[in-house]
Amino acid sequence: MSLFVGQKMTNLLSLVKAADLIALRELIEADKIKPVIGSRYPLGEVPAAIAEIGAGHGRGKVVITV
Repeated sequence: MSLFVGQKMTNLLSLVKAADLIALRELIEADKIKPVIGSRYPLGEVPAAIAEIGAGHGRGKVVITV
């Protein structure tokens, strides 16, 4: 946290319901939903991946491969 920039700390709470997870699993197994991967970076290029996210250029998820 920076002393010079206003920031808020918040908590994220979510209630996970078994029925929702089962429905999500069925959709994934039926190939009806897929994650959108915008770019992939090897572990050594994490700073470049973070820069892409920070600049807002990426579409989809940025994946770090190990």
